[in-house]
Amino acid sequence: MIKIPRLCFPILFLFLVIESPNTQAYAWDWPFPYGRVSEERVRISTAEDIELAGKIYFRHDSVEPRPALVLLCPWATDISIYQSKARELADKGYVVLTYTSRGWWGSSGNIATSGPEDVADARKVIDWLSENPLVDRERIGMAGISLGGGTTLLAAAHDPRIRVVAVFSGWSDLMVSFFGNSTQKTIWERILEASALFGIKKLPPGGLMAEQKAQIKKNDIIGLKTYTDPRSPILLLDRYTENQTHIFISHNYSDFLFPTSDLWSFYQKLNVPKRIRLQPGVHGSVETFDMSSKHRGNVWSDAEAWFDRWLRPQDDASGVADADVAEMHITLAEDRRPLEFKSDNPLAVDTHRLFLQGQESSSRRFGRLTKTPNPDAPSCCHQIRSSILSGIYTGFPILYALVDSIVPIRNLMSSALINLKHAAVYTIGPFPQDIKVVGIPRIHLKVEGETPQAHIVAYLFKVNAADRWKAISVAPYTSFDLKKGKSRIFDFELFSGFASIQAGERLALAFDTFEPDFAPPLKQEPFQVKIHTDGESYIDLPLITNSNKARDGQ
Repeated sequence: MIKIPRLCFPILFLFLVIESPNTQAYAWDWPFPYGRVSEERVRISTAEDIELAGKIYFRHDSVEPRPALVLLCPWATDISIYQSKARELADKGYVVLTYTSRGWWGSSGNIATSGPEDVADARKVIDWLSENPLVDRERIGMAGISLGGGTTLLAAAHDPRIRVVAVFSGWSDLMVSFFGNSTQKTIWERILEASALFGIKKLPPGGLMAEQKAQIKKNDIIGLKTYTDPRSPILLLDRYTENQTHIFISHNYSDFLFPTSDLWSFYQKLNVPKRIRLQPGVHGSVETFDMSSKHRGNVWSDAEAWFDRWLRPQDDASGVADADVAEMHITLAEDRRPLEFKSDNPLAVDTHRLFLQGQESSSRRFGRLTKTPNPDAPSCCHQIRSSILSGIYTGFPILYALVDSIVPIRNLMSSALINLKHAAVYTIGPFPQDIKVVGIPRIHLKVEGETPQAHIVAYLFKVNAADRWKAISVAPYTSFDLKKGKSRIFDFELFSGFASIQAGERLALAFDTFEPDFAPPLKQEPFQVKIHTDGESYIDLPLITNSNKARDGQ
């Protein structure tokens, strides 16, 4: 039986409101002015005893071959989630096919979670679609949210017929999601388990991903990678280069399931026509809400423009040369004016290294972040004890970030609430001018523990003059092999880091041992961690100080 903490119930309810196929169908399936669009339910045979449930949409007022788009469903949803968007795209001139992966809703078989079976199914779907006389088989694209986005990337690596893709809230390295920094993601694990019960026709023996959970409990990285590697697009970069797949990525900063850092790294390594769009939000939230014609945003419009550019070039009246296609569209947290970077004006950041200094265990004051190591500063460490009472608070998991993506808010945390017996805090500022963090901060931390297992959580905050704190990003790190009396380096990235810091605000780097989104090691005993400040502990921040040239229309 799946145990679900009480904290997960309101989050699960929200997840189902966003992603439930029935919610999608009834809330968004109002009459459309698309009288020339026909739609038919189909069943596509992809293997012995495997049939995928889908629906095809097309304009019936033309018999000329046209480009086609395949839309893959997110976790726990069926084809109705795309109904309004599919009709709209079909009216625009695409043949659109939506289908649910094997094992979900009306499709037969057992779920494969973007494994080789799902990729083979996607290729069979392209075979089936290519036989349709209305489809121009040289102009096929694919898109998906979450699970559908991951499968889209994997399928494009294995099938050059998929020329253009759009990936919403997807991933590139599944190990990062499953067990990044040797840490489980508690709340998202429970949400996925519970929501799957609404869409899976038949649970696998032993439950959902039972073997992978056992491997995580044993810290069996090699065994876990036999599952994650075939599902990780980051290992297929050469395939995208060979196929010259045109890749559009949309991702949300507070996606702790598939961290922004993972997709940002993947994007930078791609050597193909590419575009990335980053914005505040949680996993799948912006892209799912944006599909509603009553709540029209810009994410899907941007993706559609990407498909039009490469699949319908004769219909693209923008007049923009290929070299001027924007590669990055970045909306920073709180500062909702987007930064737009083009091929001839790429993003340029300066990495600023800030060293942790000046906090001792007996001190009741925060430490400092300095640009250079101070040889006269205390060279030892600040010791923190494991506890949930550190006073560091980033807001109610998932819900806070979702609300903040719509209406920017600051949480109730303040300096006075932080207990330095259970937390370490280092600050810099106030800054004399606006600065922008554009990229992923990286932490290099020299620590020492008294027990083999230790679990820390790193936070980056900005703090205004009224002492109101706002989390920019967070990341956990778990170690299983510390040795008493010997120091160890923890080197890891934060999950995100795209934020605007206003003149007069400070930056604060904090550490504690508890965050409800993440799970500490199993059977964790109370522990203590010493953070050394002898010049070997620092954070690297990617900053730009003047981005006026990068803004839209400037």
